[in-house]
Amino acid sequence: MSVDSSNSVLNVIQNYFGSQQIPDYAHLLYNELILLDHTRLGTTDTRQQERLLDEMDAGLRQAWRAFSNLEPEITKTLETAHRENSKKRLQLARRLVAVSDSDGGQPLAVFDPVQLIFTSLLAGLYGGDAESFDIPARVLDGQVNAIETARKEVGGLRSINTQEKAHDTWAKVALIKNARKIWENYTGEAPPLKPSIGSRYYAFVADLIEALGRDWNVEATFQSWLDRSKTR
Repeated sequence: MSVDSSNSVLNVIQNYFGSQQIPDYAHLLYNELILLDHTRLGTTDTRQQERLLDEMDAGLRQAWRAFSNLEPEITKTLETAHRENSKKRLQLARRLVAVSDSDGGQPLAVFDPVQLIFTSLLAGLYGGDAESFDIPARVLDGQVNAIETARKEVGGLRSINTQEKAHDTWAKVALIKNARKIWENYTGEAPPLKPSIGSRYYAFVADLIEALGRDWNVEATFQSWLDRSKTR
């Protein structure tokens, strides 16, 4: 999302409701990522998400196998570079947040070896199943495999079909849902379900679509929301 897009959306809202009502953090609320986010509606490209989880799983396993077979001197080189990178990140972090110990208030500098980072990551993601990596994960009873849990989550979502994906259908649904919230928030009244062409709310949505750089038909956008209003 470009800054210009966010500013354009804010301009539309200010034009309709006045700048005095717009909070300082409005750019965090009224931007493309939020207004068109259909994942909050429980919809996604399930096949794509399943494929990405498979790639993540395979990649982590491959990375661990590769690391485990490195010669000690090579591992030492990795850890030296990691330690130096950690120092630089810590120097930056000190400017942003005060990290102190409980005694003298001195900044703490803790550098985990690369192996510990791997084992912590794998144990955190795979829980008890981390034993399949042949590492001393020291996992606790009751820990779950996060990747398998994510797979189950994907299975419970509504899959976007090819036609809906091609026409940005669920992004349109998300926009109308959010436009209705914005309208009701600033006017105190719920907007019409199917506004007439030329009405103020119709024009508001049309201006939002333009501000977001979309060439969607306004009536078709409203219809996408109406057709799926029971599942939104």
